[in-house]
Amino acid sequence: MHMNSSCLVLRVDCNKMTKTFKSRNENFGKTVFDPNTFKHFLMSKEQFEEFKKNNPVEELDNEPSPESSSILYSPVRAYFDLTLECNLRCKTCLNNSGNKLSDELNLEQAIKVVEGLAKDFIFDVRFSGGEPTLKQGWEDILKRAKELGMAISLNSNGVYENSQTIDKIIRINPDEVSISIDGHKYHNDFIRGKGSYENATETVKALSSAGCRVTINSVITSILDENDIR
Repeated sequence: MHMNSSCLVLRVDCNKMTKTFKSRNENFGKTVFDPNTFKHFLMSKEQFEEFKKNNPVEELDNEPSPESSSILYSPVRAYFDLTLECNLRCKTCLNNSGNKLSDELNLEQAIKVVEGLAKDFIFDVRFSGGEPTLKQGWEDILKRAKELGMAISLNSNGVYENSQTIDKIIRINPDEVSISIDGHKYHNDFIRGKGSYENATETVKALSSAGCRVTINSVITSILDENDIR
C-alpha cells in the first residue's frame, strides 16, 4: 500500500510552567530560550537589557568566537537517538528501527555525549530512538541531562512491558513527554501493531494524572482515508 505522510504534534495536557528563561552570548547579542514553550529568540544587547527588566533570566557564561559572527554559538536543540532498538514495527517508521546496532554507545559514552552538549551550551535535548526506554540506563542519561540544566523531552511509543517504566518517567519528570498515537484505534493498531493504541493511551493517562507534560505525536498518512483496513 502506498502511503503519503506528514507529522502532527497535538498538545493534550500541559501544566502551567513558570521556568526561568535562559540566555546565551552571541556576537550579535543573545539567544534567549524559553523552557516553558521550547521557543527561542534572537536579541541584540539592547533588546536583551530591556527584556531582562520584566523577565527572570539565567545568563550562561559562554564566550562566542569572533570568527563566527554570522552564525549561532551552537545549536539551540539537539536530538539524541539513544538506540535503534524498538518493541514495535511501525509501517511509518522513519529510520527502520527494530534491532539495536552492534556499535551503539554504552551508558558511559552516552552520558559523556550529554555532558558535551551541556559544555556547548545547548538549551534543549530531545531523546528518541527506536524506543529510548529500551536503552539500558536510559533514565540515568535523562537525569544527567536534567542535572546539567538542559530542557529535556522524551519521544516514546508509550508501549511498555510493565509499569516501572512509567514510574521512572514520572520520577524524572521531563519537560515534555511525546507519545506516538496515529489516529483512531483501528488505524493506529494497523500502523503500529495490535494493542498499541490501548497501551499508549493508558500511558498518556498515567503520565498526565501524575502531572507530567504530555503531547501526542501523530504521523498523518493516507491510511487514515481508508474506510476499512481491518
